[in-house]
Amino acid sequence: MHINDKQLRDVLLILRVMFLVFALVGIGLMIVGFVLYRNGENFRRSAVETTATITDIQTRRVQTRRRSNIDRHIYDIDFVDHGLGSSIPVYNYEGQVFVSFFVDGREYIGELNRWNSNMRIGQGINIYYDPNDPQNFRSFHNHFVALLIVPFGAVIFIVCSLLILIVHKIKRTKLVY
Repeated sequence: MHINDKQLRDVLLILRVMFLVFALVGIGLMIVGFVLYRNGENFRRSAVETTATITDIQTRRVQTRRRSNIDRHIYDIDFVDHGLGSSIPVYNYEGQVFVSFFVDGREYIGELNRWNSNMRIGQGINIYYDPNDPQNFRSFHNHFVALLIVPFGAVIFIVCSLLILIVHKIKRTKLVY
């Protein structure tokens, strides 16, 4: 199949737009990742570490429904197709964890910013609180893993944008010759 000059120019324009979109998304993700990391680390540096006790855990089963292969995420029930024409619901769980801790003899109670199924009532957990406002506290368990996801996504977008740029250069070279 032979491509004329106008078609090749159109392809080059599309490649330029794709490069720009992918590069901007990648750069945006890098900025978001940096801001999240910096804010978390600034809080951690100024915060005081202590051990809180889990006082209550409230979990609920959340379901998502798959109506078809195209429309998979309606937030009520999630079905797994086992290849035999039957679907079995799969349940996801959400949890709220409530903790208490003491600062200068005063008890503070609040909701933790994370939950996992291994947590138990009465269990101790490391938290960081703002010494000027102990109600402002967080757990940094797996903090770095979550922060690596955003920059990893950014790298993928930037690599894709560079691949698009390479294809653009190759196509442009064909246009010139």
